[in-house]
Amino acid sequence: MKYLKSFNESMENQIYQQVFDSIKDCFQEFEDNGWEWSTSSYRDNLSYHPMPHFKYIMTDREEDEYINSSSIKRFEFTGSINSNGEILWETKKGIKSFEKSEDFQDFIVAIKRIQEEIGLGFGFSYNNLGGERRIIIQGRI
Repeated sequence: MKYLKSFNESMENQIYQQVFDSIKDCFQEFEDNGWEWSTSSYRDNLSYHPMPHFKYIMTDREEDEYINSSSIKRFEFTGSINSNGEILWETKKGIKSFEKSEDFQDFIVAIKRIQEEIGLGFGFSYNNLGGERRIIIQGRI
């Protein structure tokens, strides 16, 4: 029984890592543009939640000047994408021009790619409400 338990944990970790690798691949363009994955404070991996849940946070550290400007309008785009690839918006606040920006379009492409890769529905958020631009991807394996 001990062997079976360790085998199951190993398989869970492999699945967990595969999901994260897929997410990283889909957001490679963001990494290339100065975004980085934020690490959780209590785990070696980057998720803020234990199995079977995952939560990955990506921030744009190079945008300090952009975010600290008092003239910047805040934006928040949150929602989910289901296992059929349909995007369900919860919040769509912000500047209309941002919704048409290349960054926003790249974000939509990335979340659609993730869904195609992992075949699961998940929640997402893209905003600058916390003082920096950030992306949150969370769901359940």
